[in-house]
Amino acid sequence: MISPELTICIPTYKNFQQLEWCLHSLVRHTEYPFRIVLVNNDPTPHSKETVEALAKQTDYALIEVLHPKENLKWMKAINLGFKHCDTQYFCMMNDDVVFPPESRVFWRRLTRHFKLKEVGAVGPCSNFVAGNQNLFNLARPEMFETSMLIGFCNVVRSDVFRKIGGLDEELIGGDDLDLSIRIRNEGYTLICDKSAYLHHIGQQTGRRVHADFWDSDSHQEQSNNQLIKKHGFLKWNEIIENPWWVYGSKESTDVNNWELSKNETEQEWYNSYLEKFPEDAKGLNLGCGDQETPEFIYGLDLSRKGESSSGGQKFAEATPDTTANASDLPVSEKSVDVIMVPHLLEHIVDPLNALEEWKRVLKDDGMILMTMPNHDYLPTMLIDYTHVHAYTPKSATKLLELNGFEVVEVVKNISSNFAIAAKKGA
Repeated sequence: MISPELTICIPTYKNFQQLEWCLHSLVRHTEYPFRIVLVNNDPTPHSKETVEALAKQTDYALIEVLHPKENLKWMKAINLGFKHCDTQYFCMMNDDVVFPPESRVFWRRLTRHFKLKEVGAVGPCSNFVAGNQNLFNLARPEMFETSMLIGFCNVVRSDVFRKIGGLDEELIGGDDLDLSIRIRNEGYTLICDKSAYLHHIGQQTGRRVHADFWDSDSHQEQSNNQLIKKHGFLKWNEIIENPWWVYGSKESTDVNNWELSKNETEQEWYNSYLEKFPEDAKGLNLGCGDQETPEFIYGLDLSRKGESSSGGQKFAEATPDTTANASDLPVSEKSVDVIMVPHLLEHIVDPLNALEEWKRVLKDDGMILMTMPNHDYLPTMLIDYTHVHAYTPKSATKLLELNGFEVVEVVKNISSNFAIAAKKGA
């Protein structure tokens, strides 16, 4: 068994139905080496039996249930759970969240950001969350640095959480704001990744325990006064203003390991090249799936029209112009100006044979345009079982150059994928 990398701590208090949804969706819909620590804040025998049964019902081996003798409430429960954490990452998570189907890469999308040494904590977006992480802040980019992360699901480096002393148990509220300030005071950044979505029901335990006081004007005023007294007005005000920054726009201590995601989609990157070709040019889109391309691009796919494919196209109906094997093209020698290869190379068992075939059909000045997952950022072999190879910008560049191509551009990060453009060599 793979050693866990993440401990997920979930305090719960008489919230059995939603805890069941939370655990079921977490175990069934996500894939990552994690362990779960449940902190049952209701010491009654019925609650103990019910929470233990829900944990057993998941049939997940790495789950531990803690039963304190009293309701520790959120902050103390999280700190207790952290004492049982021996992994490099720690997540504090509400029990009223649900992971949608197809969330298998959720944790990988969040933890990938820790490749940057200055990242201290990462959070997803949601339907019910304050500030920059709200799904409906449509003007925000896919990933960005923020001044605050909300605690409904907050993944932190364990060593950072330990260094700052965990959550402040004396606060009446605003523990996530306080945590955000203290992490940033230590020189770390906070990242929101909106490609990771978590459905949040919201305010379930708070309303049950504190009734109308929870999140009321009085509650917020008392919380804010505590934070101002502890951190000063300027620190508090920055949190309340909740600014955000384009990811990578601030000075980075490890810029060689991560590059700013270009503010363009993969299709926009392809179009930036395709629009330069004349109308009488001839092109191929290999593994085209259901993609729309200019008229001079001919789509080829292993799947017939109307069939579903594999990988990222498994839910889409293919719309190729013809059905063909990308490694054995029904195309004349030196007849093609440009070949698009969107997320295909990682699925081909013999990439050397494929590159030879593509070089055969390309004109002497022809171009090849490829995109694929970046193994520097994500464990790409685990994301999709149909991936038979993993590539980085460096390895793909070397592969192309060894096979007679001249690489003219590499974009290292388009939402954790990379793009590479190359010309056929002499």
